[in-house]
Amino acid sequence: MKRVIKSLSLLLVAATVIVSCKKQEITKNTESGATSSKTEQVTHNYTYGDEQYSVTYLFDESNTLLRTGGDTKMHEELIEKNGSPENAALSVEAVSEDGLTFDIRVFNSYEEMKEFNQTDESAVMDLREPCTNYTNGSSNSVFKFYQHTNYVAEYTFLRRAYNSYFQQQWLGAANDNVSSVEIINGGSVTLFDGSCYSGMSTSFQHSVANLHHIHVGFFWFTPIYAGDFSASMKGYSY
Repeated sequence: MKRVIKSLSLLLVAATVIVSCKKQEITKNTESGATSSKTEQVTHNYTYGDEQYSVTYLFDESNTLLRTGGDTKMHEELIEKNGSPENAALSVEAVSEDGLTFDIRVFNSYEEMKEFNQTDESAVMDLREPCTNYTNGSSNSVFKFYQHTNYVAEYTFLRRAYNSYFQQQWLGAANDNVSSVEIINGGSVTLFDGSCYSGMSTSFQHSVANLHHIHVGFFWFTPIYAGDFSASMKGYSY
């Protein structure tokens, strides 16, 4: 009888341990699920003519915008100036070391941005047929384009190395799928949301690990970000 009671006691203890372990595992999984949602706050310091203002953007891990703060109304009004936000041009002039703060200059058009930067494309290419692919000159600069953020999965067919100027009128398989840009040894690259260098444009003078963090405009009141939006590009070496 004692053996039976002892055996039953051992079984009860074992069952208690098993249930306890399962509870610990469930609790652990719940905790890991609760901490897996990570957010990042991104700050844009904008300059538009004589106006300077800042907007903050809070993103989750999937680059979904959760909320904005700061001078959001001013930014929306400036981007929609002249009723043509689809032509807005932005120049990312500085990026913080952690990649979360951007200094961005806002222009009404790509032509206006070129004039400000004193860019003369006629000096490097034949403008009679602007909707073409083209490379010119030599330099030490290398431009790389990636499908994912943090420079993961490079589109090697888009890599431009040692050219002083290049343009690609259609990105092919990379269309609307570029999420990070790497610029090595100096230069500037401009991404356009339309083919043949049309529509909204964003110029970068530095590598950007996450293009989804850069707000570039509105389309029917829907925010548009530089990640997964480009269809054509141009670039210069310094």
